[in-house]
This record gives sequence, C-alpha cells and structure tokens, in this order.
Amino acid sequence: YAVFNYLKENKQVKTKDFIIKHLKLAWLFIVPILISGVLLLPTLKAILNSRFNTTNLISLKELLIPNISLSPFVYNSYSMGLTSIIILAIINSIISKEKHYKFLGMVFALIMVFPVIEYILNGFMYLNAKVFIPFIPLALLLIIKLIKDITSKKTNIKVLLITTIIISIIGSLSFKMYKLYIIDLIITIIGILILYKKQNKLPLIIFLIIISLTTSIVVNIKDELASKEIENNQYNKNITNLIANETKKDDNIYRTVDTTKELFNSNNIRDISEYKTTMYSSLTNKNYKNYYWYISETENPNRNDAIFTDISNPIFNIMFGNKYYLTTEKAPIGYKKMSKSKDIKMYTNDDVFTLGYASNNLMSLKDFNKLSYPYNIEALLNNIVIDKNINTNYNTKIKKNNNTIYNPANAEIQNSKYILNLKEKKTYKLTRENYNPNNLLIIKFKMEYTENCKVGDTAIKINEVENKLTCKGWKYHNNNYTFTYILSPAKDLNIEIEKGKYIISNIETYELNYNEIKNIKQTHDEFKINKNETKGDIIKGTINVTKESSYFNLAVPYDEGYNIYIDGKKTSYEKTNTSFVGFKIEKGNHDIKIEYIAPWQKIGKIVSLAGIISFLLTAVISKGVKKDEKNINDSTMLQ
Repeated sequence: YAVFNYLKENKQVKTKDFIIKHLKLAWLFIVPILISGVLLLPTLKAILNSRFNTTNLISLKELLIPNISLSPFVYNSYSMGLTSIIILAIINSIISKEKHYKFLGMVFALIMVFPVIEYILNGFMYLNAKVFIPFIPLALLLIIKLIKDITSKKTNIKVLLITTIIISIIGSLSFKMYKLYIIDLIITIIGILILYKKQNKLPLIIFLIIISLTTSIVVNIKDELASKEIENNQYNKNITNLIANETKKDDNIYRTVDTTKELFNSNNIRDISEYKTTMYSSLTNKNYKNYYWYISETENPNRNDAIFTDISNPIFNIMFGNKYYLTTEKAPIGYKKMSKSKDIKMYTNDDVFTLGYASNNLMSLKDFNKLSYPYNIEALLNNIVIDKNINTNYNTKIKKNNNTIYNPANAEIQNSKYILNLKEKKTYKLTRENYNPNNLLIIKFKMEYTENCKVGDTAIKINEVENKLTCKGWKYHNNNYTFTYILSPAKDLNIEIEKGKYIISNIETYELNYNEIKNIKQTHDEFKINKNETKGDIIKGTINVTKESSYFNLAVPYDEGYNIYIDGKKTSYEKTNTSFVGFKIEKGNHDIKIEYIAPWQKIGKIVSLAGIISFLLTAVISKGVKKDEKNINDSTMLQ
C-alpha cells in the first residue's frame, strides 16, 4: 500500500528517494517490533524449537510452477471471500495506464499465479489462503477502480472481458466451487455491460448484493457453531468445584484427566490446581510430541497430530501422574470414584507416579531403542532411561497372544491382510476367550489404506477407545497409520468401524496384568512438591533418595532454559526417558528447585530497551524536524 501511494504521488520513480522514504516508513514498524523484543524473541525461539515438518507435504515443483488459482480470492471463509468481480478488477488494473493501479494489480496477479507466495506467508508450513484476508481493503480499491473506469469508459471492455473469461476458464479447472463461480461471473458481466452501455449502476449494484448474499450463505451455512452443550461443559462450576475440592486434599501436585469433552477441553484449565498433559496447538515441544506419538504410540481419535486430548490409557496415566479422572462414563482400571456432581463423576487413582521421582533402576538409551511397542512403555514404567552405557536388567511381564485373530467384520483376507469395504458405519461385539479380569488388553495393527476425502476419515473404536486415520488430501493429515489400544479389562469388545475402505495388517495382541504395574511407584522415591512455593516458572519440593547411583526424572518435556538447584547448588540436567528433564542425584534428603527462564529472554530485554531508546530518539528528532518546518513556513509567509 505504501508503494501504491508512492507511485500515485510521484510521476517518476527516483531510486534514492524511493529507498529513503520507505526506509523511514519501515523504521516506524521496526521500532514497535524492537520494543516488543522481550515477548517476540522468546516466542520466536519457541517456534524454532517446536517446528515439526508439516504433514501436508508440498513439492518444490508445486510451489514454483505457475498455476492460476481462484481460491485465494473467492467465496471460501478461509480466503478473502470475495466474488468474481475481483478477477475483473485485477485484470482491469493490470491493463490500466495508471502505474500505481498497475502495480497493485500485478501483486494480486502474482498471488493468483504463484503458490509459493501463499506458502511463504503461511510460515513455510502449508498452503492456506486465510493469510490473504488482510489484503481485502486493497482488493476493494481495485473493485472501486473497476467500477469508475467502466462508468467513465476508461477501460478496454473487450480486452477486459476476453482476458477475464480465459483466466476464469483456466482457474475453474481446479476450483471446487466452479459452478457457483461461473454463474456469478455471467451475472457480473451482464451488470458490467449494462453499466458500460447504459451508464446505469443500479443493475450491477443489485447483482453484487444478491451474489454476495448468496455466496455468504453458501459458505457460512457449513460453519459449525459452538453448541450450548459444549459451552455449559467448559464453564461448568460443578466440575470446577470437583477439581478444586479433590486437589486440595492432596499435599502433592498431580494431573487431571477430563474426558467429558476431550477435544474442547484440551486447552481449558478450569481451576488453578488443575494440571494437564493436553493441548491443541500447531506448535508443540518436539520431545513431548515425539514421545506421545512415536514412543508411547498413544491412540489418536483426532484429525491431526497437533491435538493432544485426554485419554483412558492406564499406562500413560500412571506415568504422567494423572491421578484425577473426570468422566460421565466408567473410569479405567485403577480408578475409584470419590465424588459426583450431577452426571459428572470424579475418580482418583493412588497408583500413579508423582510428577518427579528418583530411581536407580536405569536403562541405557541404546538398549531402550531395541525395544518395540508395547515392551518399550513397560520398560519406561520400571526404569529411568539415560543416554549412558550401563548394564540393564529388564524382564517383561507382557504376554503376547498367539491365538487366532478373530474376524468379526467378515473381512476379506488376502496375503494375511484384512480388507473391508463398508458403505456405512458397522458395530460388532466380540466375546473374549480365556478372559482375565485383571489383564489389560493391548492391540496393535497397521492401517495400509488412506480413504478418499469424499468418503471421509476412517476410524475404529474399541470399548470407547478410538483411533482415526485422516483421509488423503487433508492438509493436517494425522499420519496415524498404526492403531494402538490399551484397554481396561472387559470380557466383551464392542467394536465400531466407520464407513470406508480398510486394509489392515500386522495385527498383534498382548496382555499385561494390572497388578504387575499397580505398585511400581513404590520402587521410586517420590518428589514431594511444595504447593505453596510452586508457582509460575518455579517448582520447589523435597525428595528422600534411598539408593545410590540414582537419577531424577521430571515428567515435564525437555527443553532449553531450565535452571536446576539441588540443596541450593546449581546442577546440570539432561534428557531422560527419551524426552523429559532429568539429572543425576545422590542418596539422601534434598531440597530441589527447578526454574524455567525462556531462552532468548535476556537478549529480548536488551532489544526492548534498544526499542524504547529508539522510540524516544525518533520522537525527539521528529519534533525537531516539525519545528524546523514550521519556522521555515513562518519565514516564507513573512517574506
């Protein structure tokens, strides 16, 4: 817009003048950015540390090869959301003799033709036209220009219409709403021709209002609004009181599972005493994400892997100190009902680990990496994994089932693969043989086919534990090609399979007696957190380490920025259990303080100070320049 105005005000572009004026303008943007350095730099560091490769893989060829696309401009609520008149406006500006409009039209043409612009503005993550929403005021300038030029007959109407039709035909080839676009374009062209020949604006204005209203309804009718049920759940004071009352009874800090509305409560903290393992964010600690999806292989009932919802997985909940469990249903094994508010029940589990603990049961990372699922997560329950060469004593209690795999869906079997083609959702019931009421059932299999998005996602739910595989082409694909389930003891398996095609292979089932893991916490030395002094970025507590050569593991993802003090003395820390904060600790009673200082915070403060100084200097200089200009003007008037 600044360049647009410069070209409008200056008949000739002088390179030096152009650069100086825009540097001055840029400085007015740079100063507030510098002032915000204390916030922006730590945020940038978090982004750089948390950036995973997007699951929406885009080839360089796809980005750089010119490809006329209408999607950034029309209809979609994730775009500028305009109508076909914007295409006419862009072409009109390009063929205009006014260089400032020609420039702006070329900018929009580049957006239309080169996907790489959209990719860059999306932070090199994916193609999403919502980044062009701020361009709407500029688009309106072009539309106003179009109507004025047609009214004054300053445009070449034949070139305008022929070029628009050619561009529209090419662009419609890959545009999903091409039928609506063609109707829109025909009506708009009729209105433009009436304006051009009869100098009557009214038909075009009426057409634009009708088209805008129609497309707005078509686009927004699909919008899923938040239901009253979800709102009532998120702001339910009864649930908040349940959490507050139960957590107050404990002299230590534990985490809470809330399965009442898993997805919608991922980022919802009801009470200051509620701690969670969940979040929904496009940026996630790399270590935690790696552990959650690729080591723990937790079930994923969501359409992407940026959503970490509360789950019923008994082993995961033990490891992460999920003592409290909110649900409207029955809780998993190990949990006992403590209190209830209407249909919401609060369960607690005394078998879970504390958020930090010490143990001399150690396993080398090298040995750990040799273990496959589910033996690896059992090893993490019993040991602290460190990146050292040590001898490891590990004997599994997991029993692999070698019995026949049941085929309740009557799937076709080819080369040991189960093939299903379901036209609608199906439900099956399977009664287990040799059922043991204390055994966890672990199921794992491969999903070798991704369904077309016209059909939808494929999903299998077993006893309310669901796994989903996103349909091909979805930009936030969850990559959940391995379905895993850790089920509480149950004689019957209720299996729900969504419609679609399935190719399932490598089905494996295991059993683990819950009594084998129920008391593992007793082999660890518990970290007793001081609830009064643990606030903000500081965790304080005490621990009595009962064995020599122990390590401390904190169930908080490993990252830069921690300062750890044992009895007031700063100590180094390392990555334990593949993804978390840990350090070596001696036998005896210890006071522990864990402090987090965001990386780049110190340099951010320096940058902010520089920004404040720059602002003051700019204000003083600007005031001086204005005073000099006033004196010159006064002097001129006197003369």
